[in-house]
Amino acid sequence: MFTGAGTLVAGESITIEQLDVRITYKAVQFRQPDESLMLPVEIQRVTLARTPAAKAARVTQRFPHHTRFITDSRVVPISLGRGGANQ
Repeated sequence: MFTGAGTLVAGESITIEQLDVRITYKAVQFRQPDESLMLPVEIQRVTLARTPAAKAARVTQRFPHHTRFITDSRVVPISLGRGGANQ
């Protein structure tokens, strides 16, 4: 995750000086059935670490195309074996 050359050697330490996460939400419209949901459209992480060679990383994830799917579910009783609740 950290950029730059170098690796930690046994006995060396790493100190995280800054770790920021920003999540941006947006109202997303869906049809059939009509509804609006607040969903994340971007997540940004910034990490600054102190190592023998200072490191920094910025990771951005974008979610531009939310898709909704509708499914069906059912509850299935659990058989507890011999003499169980469902026998």
